[in-house]
Amino acid sequence: MIYLDWKSKCRKYNVIIEQNCVDYIISLAQGNNPNEIGSSLLGSYKQDGFTAIIKGVSPIPKDSVFTRFFFKRGASGLKEYYKKLYNDTEGTIHYIGEWHSHPYGEPIPSGKDDKTLFGVCNNFKINCPECISLIIGNDLIDKPKLGLYVYSRVNGRIKLLPEIGKNPFGNLI
Repeated sequence: MIYLDWKSKCRKYNVIIEQNCVDYIISLAQGNNPNEIGSSLLGSYKQDGFTAIIKGVSPIPKDSVFTRFFFKRGASGLKEYYKKLYNDTEGTIHYIGEWHSHPYGEPIPSGKDDKTLFGVCNNFKINCPECISLIIGNDLIDKPKLGLYVYSRVNGRIKLLPEIGKNPFGNLI
């Protein structure tokens, strides 16, 4: 298995993504091009609480809304999905953030993205104080690019960068 390792400049935050997960996200974004699309990121945190491993994504709810410049993830069926995921993995795999596409745009969070993700990390019912955002942008078919961010209750939005020498994805970043 090949992984992509992303770290914050301060080296406090670390996100590891399995290649097959990135490939799947790219295929979903390409299949919905030119409209935005997205869903939840699934994974786990290491004991330190600052290292996350993204293992997969949730299904895209049927009540999601997709347009060229807008995406709103629905919630239809997710409660049941997360309950089953929790039971099947004994709680080891769970919600850790969101991913979505910016077709022909930069993989940088918009103001609406910031509002949504700060809402998630500050919502104690969701229990995701370090919420991850993965954005796939640029030309989704020929030259997709990834942006990865952590939204922290304490430290705000933190951009992560790929580890030098550990990028198995070529020019995706």
